[in-house]
Amino acid sequence: MMDSYDSQSITLQVLNRNQKISVDTNKTILDNLLLHNIFIRNKCRSGICGSCKFRLKNGHIRSEPDFCLSVKEKEQHIHLACCSFPESDTVIDIL
Repeated sequence: MMDSYDSQSITLQVLNRNQKISVDTNKTILDNLLLHNIFIRNKCRSGICGSCKFRLKNGHIRSEPDFCLSVKEKEQHIHLACCSFPESDTVIDIL
């Protein structure tokens, strides 16, 4: 399923949801997922609770500081959707 977004050519593929969407690079990955009705757990939307974790499989993102991911999680390419912005075509798995 490919949804369109007028001013962007960047895509986000969610492997474990079998969905691919066009994204707005000014919105977080969390906001882009919710905008396209792709379920992801979320609570605080500010990097504190850790409920919106995903694993980056491919692509480039910009991550804002978070307050809950461990060094080990970061080494395993785990990020928070509420603190991450897509910068290129991106492939993720929601955890």
